[in-house]
Amino acid sequence: MNSQETDKSVVTVSAAEVAKELPPGKVSEEQFDLLMAGTSIRGPKVILALRDHLVGGLSQKAAWEANDVNKSQFSRRLLVLFVESRRVRKLSKFYRKG
Repeated sequence: MNSQETDKSVVTVSAAEVAKELPPGKVSEEQFDLLMAGTSIRGPKVILALRDHLVGGLSQKAAWEANDVNKSQFSRRLLVLFVESRRVRKLSKFYRKG
């Protein structure tokens, strides 16, 4: 995986960390849509590739190839979703269930 600049710091994570946070094929449509809403990702092809990977369970390579997306762009946007997911997880402790 790569690094992503967020809040003036650089985040470096491994592919294993991303897969643990957002397991391919285990992310629901609703979770995917909510995570996307918290980002500035707008490219239709990269969104489809990310959805194919995270919701549909395609490998990263199969997803970027099937949607004609650059590997680097795909990896950077996947990292953005990872960072957003971690942010949401940290925020969740401030909300009560029920």
